[in-house]
Amino acid sequence: MKFHYLTFIILIVGFGILSCNISAGSYPYAEVYKINASEAQVKKAIDIFKQQNPEFKIPNVTIGGGKPFELKDEQTSNPSHWFVAYFYFAADNEIAYTYTRPQNSDVTSFAFVSVNKGLNLGTWQDLNFDLSKKETEVELIKFEQQILVPIQHIIDSIARNSVVIPHVLQGMPNHR
Repeated sequence: MKFHYLTFIILIVGFGILSCNISAGSYPYAEVYKINASEAQVKKAIDIFKQQNPEFKIPNVTIGGGKPFELKDEQTSNPSHWFVAYFYFAADNEIAYTYTRPQNSDVTSFAFVSVNKGLNLGTWQDLNFDLSKKETEVELIKFEQQILVPIQHIIDSIARNSVVIPHVLQGMPNHR
């Protein structure tokens, strides 16, 4: 009888320890932001952002040093839950992997999942898992300041049905 209790206690403790390292979902460590806009508006804002900020478009990439190809933003299939968008941080030579997913018709999740060091794919590091807490914080600040906030401004402009002003014109004298 003591053996059964001891086995039971070991299993419970072992499961408790393992559960700290297991997370649910396809992207359990992603930083997910809630945007009060339809997914179509968020996708449109991402497209406008990349048109206005071409430095965030991904240069051609390789896998294992193979033939270069274009890494395109796309709707996933089987399942088609996510719209995947990539952003390039040229100063750090990093690719950010993000996704959008509608929560309902007026709210969209915009998640920052991982970063790839360099343009040779295969070195993806998940936020909050592969990166340290400090490294994750640095990536999040960079993402929020350089991508998320500008995209939110574009969404706000779309919602107001106003013209989106390219960043190169902002702050110029006599510009409205």
